[in-house]
Amino acid sequence: MNAKLTLTPFSQVVAAPLLGSLSVPDSEDIVAYTANRMPLSRQQYIDSIREAQQSIAEGNFVTHEEAMRILYTKYGR
Repeated sequence: MNAKLTLTPFSQVVAAPLLGSLSVPDSEDIVAYTANRMPLSRQQYIDSIREAQQSIAEGNFVTHEEAMRILYTKYGR
């Protein structure tokens, strides 16, 4: 099965430079891409969300205030 990509006129302009660099496997439908432009199948996408939810439930996160304090300490205002 070939993955299909449907673009609106706006997304054609925005996505056009990226399309040549995307790697799309033929074996399954792609529903999302990572920040590194890696394709994700539906199951991989669901698994990544569940993994994130578990990590947050275990307390592995920082608040907005903590993130801002870290950034300001490292890079200044």
